[in-house]
This record gives sequence, C-alpha cells and structure tokens, in this order.
Amino acid sequence: MGRDPEHLKSVLSQHLVSGNKITGIRQLAAGHTNETYLVEGLNQILRMPPAGAPLLDAFDMWKQFQLYAVVKGLPGGPPVPRVTYFCDDLSVLGAPFFLMGAAPGEPFPEYECAPWLAEATPEFRSKMSRQWVQAIAGLANQEPIEMLGPVRSPQEEMHIWRRYSVDAGNDALTAQIDRLLAMNPKRSGPATVVHGDPKLGNTLWHEGELSALLDWEMSSNGEPLNDLGYMLFFFESDIHPGSSNCDLPGLWKREQIIKGWEEMTGRSASGVLWYEAMSAAKISAIMAYGHHLALTGQTDDERMQHWEPTVQLGVQTTQIMIDKIDKSGEA
Repeated sequence: MGRDPEHLKSVLSQHLVSGNKITGIRQLAAGHTNETYLVEGLNQILRMPPAGAPLLDAFDMWKQFQLYAVVKGLPGGPPVPRVTYFCDDLSVLGAPFFLMGAAPGEPFPEYECAPWLAEATPEFRSKMSRQWVQAIAGLANQEPIEMLGPVRSPQEEMHIWRRYSVDAGNDALTAQIDRLLAMNPKRSGPATVVHGDPKLGNTLWHEGELSALLDWEMSSNGEPLNDLGYMLFFFESDIHPGSSNCDLPGLWKREQIIKGWEEMTGRSASGVLWYEAMSAAKISAIMAYGHHLALTGQTDDERMQHWEPTVQLGVQTTQIMIDKIDKSGEA
C-alpha cells in the first residue's frame, strides 16, 4: 500500500527548492484518508490522498493545509505542526500534496505498547492524560472556524454516518442510527470547533509533553460533546472493553476524563452517552463501508477485508448503548 518512496524522492528532489537536501523518503502510515511520509534530510512530513479509493470524503488537501495553519494560530489551541508548502499541480506527483514540519516525539501506540509508554510511571501517564484532555477541551473554548463551514447539529453529523451505513448495505447499523436520530440529544452550550477523531492514537509525545494533535480530516463546527463521546469510547465501560493501551495504570479513567473536561470547559457532560453511542455508530459505519469497498473490489487494502467481525461488535455495542439511553432517559 502507498506510493513508491524512491519515485517520490526522485520527483521531489527536482521539484522542491531545497530538494537537493532530501536523503530519503520513508512511509510512516498508509492511512485510509491520507498517506504520510517522512522526507528525510528536510525533516518534513509529506501528506497525500490515498493512492486507491478513499475510505472517507475527507477534506481536500488544500483545506487540510489551511486548517493546520488556522489551528496553529488559535490562542489556547492544541499543538499542531507548521505547514510549509502546498502543491496542486497534478503533473508533479499525480495528486495534490502538502508538506509540514515533523513534530518531535513518538505517537501514542494503538497496538503494541512502546517501551517509552510501557516503562513510564503512573504519574507520567496521568500527566499525559491531563494534557490530552486539556487539548481537546481547549477546542471546546474556540469559536467556530469559518473554513469548516456551517455549524452541524448532532443530528446532521449523525446523518453523515448514516449515509455510509446505507452505502455499505448494513441494515442493522442503519436501524440503530435511526434510533439515535429519533432522540433529542442534550447540548452543552454554543457550537465550537470539533476535532472529530480525538483519540490518543492521533497524538505525538516528546519528553512527556504533547507535541502534536494530528489527523483533522473529520473536523467540523459543532457540539463539543461529539469529541468527548468519541474519547470515552476508547475506554472501558460497563458496556464495552477499552482499546489497547488505554488501560495502563495512571491513564485517566472515564470518570476522570469527564470531570477534567467539565472543569476545563465549564460545560456539562450530561447526556454524553448519546454522543458515545454516535461515536460507536460512526466508527462502525466507516468500517462497514471499508469492508464494502473490499468486498466489491474498489480497494486493495487488505485490512478492510477483515473488518466484518469488528463491525458486528460495533453494531451490538451501539444497540446496547441506545437501550441504556432509552431505559435511563439520558439523551
């Protein structure tokens, strides 16, 4: 998956003013919405659309470039890399691309636990949690950004993921989404910037400090409980297990995350279970659509071929959450 690094090096070495300093190009991630490469010698990150069919209707590369620049200038906003160059000339690499500085640090490991995290003290991990929650809470203190478009209501956000579920042909998931849409979720206050994918796996850490919050493709102006519900979905509850490495001693538990978010935003998290259920449905819809792309030969991404069991579990989890909301009236 991904493009040929040697070809990228050859072209960029000739195209960029400082291209003669490039010593190599190394793929960091073959994302479902972007491909990410380290341009060695320049210490820059190259971001491009996927070579194959995209999983999501993500921002085009120009809007992603602009968004990083805007977020970089937000007072009290989270740390992001500085964007340095944009190119929409398709004759160069066959697709639009941009460059940004390589933020120092290591990504939070989503699967195998890296030594720097495994060997850290509980106090170290607690400090990490505070910084992470503070970064996302900081967005809930920002006014909507014009380039992100009109404010989306929770229902409008949910309709986006309903479309993915319908396109994937997953009637069971669509039925659960319709149950969510029939409810009237609580609001925490005025609309703000919403990251859309604020999991720990989208963070970089350098010497115990949050050095970057990445992957803004699903950002919008909307209800900040969207982000809080999404964050909580990765931590163990009485309904679902937590994600890998989110249960390490010292990392905040659900109650601490909620309390910290409320204190940092001055907002109430009442009704957040609806938003967590929406996040479960959202992730399930994305994966269901990816599995559909694999089944219909629209992608050669082998990862998507194995997503069906996870989708089924996600649908079940979403249903249990909605049943709980129905019983408790938490929406």
